[in-house]
Amino acid sequence: MKRWGARVTLTLVAGFGTLLILEGSARAYFRWHHDGCGFRSSLLYVADPVLDYRINLSHCPPKTGRILGAPLQGDHPLDEPRVQIVALGGSMTWGHSNTDRSTWPAQLERWLVVREALAPRTVEVINGGVPGYGSRQIRLRFEREVVNVKPTLVIVDATWNGVGSVADPRAWAPENIAGHGARVGRRLATWLTTHSLLAAKSRWFKNPRETLPALAPVADIFREDLRVLARQAQAEQIQLVLLQAPAIWTLHGTAEESQLIEQLLPGQQCWEQQARANQALARQMIREVGQEFGVPIIDGAQAFEPLLPVERSTLFSDYMHLSDAGNALLASYIAAQVAPLFSRRDHGRLGA
Repeated sequence: MKRWGARVTLTLVAGFGTLLILEGSARAYFRWHHDGCGFRSSLLYVADPVLDYRINLSHCPPKTGRILGAPLQGDHPLDEPRVQIVALGGSMTWGHSNTDRSTWPAQLERWLVVREALAPRTVEVINGGVPGYGSRQIRLRFEREVVNVKPTLVIVDATWNGVGSVADPRAWAPENIAGHGARVGRRLATWLTTHSLLAAKSRWFKNPRETLPALAPVADIFREDLRVLARQAQAEQIQLVLLQAPAIWTLHGTAEESQLIEQLLPGQQCWEQQARANQALARQMIREVGQEFGVPIIDGAQAFEPLLPVERSTLFSDYMHLSDAGNALLASYIAAQVAPLFSRRDHGRLGA
């Protein structure tokens, strides 16, 4: 019995030691392959007690764009920006698969300089998008961060992600974030993916999204979040604009066009039925809140309507995320819509 116990102990120690060696080797290779960037520094998300998670501001390699909550990097800081805009939203705003300079907030800044003839150092657009953020996280960010920035204008895209993981345990959260209401197994997996490179790279610990949560059960929460956001913006005298994001299926009306889009973007039918229902309901509630509080609404799909289906397909990287060219088109359209809000005589005011 003692001999059997010694063998088990020796096996466990040997196994644990092997895992430590593999973990150390993997981290050393990771650091070498990523130009000195450590594994923990490479994690895009860190836990947040209020928002569930947020962007890791010390993320390596660093983002070069203007990110909400981070010091300006790359470009020279603005001395006294006369027009300051914050864009709040999810992964489409953050720039899913886009470079820092090709996100729609970054391109909006450049378009406003061109369209409004503003000097580059008098306009600033800050990217407040975080992948997966829904209406509750957007509302909380407005309360915690945007109010302190005191921007001239806030553009909110809440079309996707429903209410987010803070108010809906069904919603997506990163692999290294447990989220509200997570079970013990999920919390253990989260701890492992945060502290082990081997676990983080293993598909066993991935957080697959097998189904897309319906927005209808939490529609009242979504609508109330937008209402609270509108009231707060009015109280703080911040101009609010609600953006209705485009989707690939909102841009074709005939069966032939739909079939062509599906051929050009194969595999994008995943979750399509539920995603269509969610987007339609979100757009409806955005319109209702906009009308109730007199908040301007920008329908991003209008920027894509004049184009042929073949052209539209090149503007999306999947059914909802935009390519660099798609972001450029959306940014140009948003710039044209918000430009009248700025006085030609004094670009620091709205509606003069």
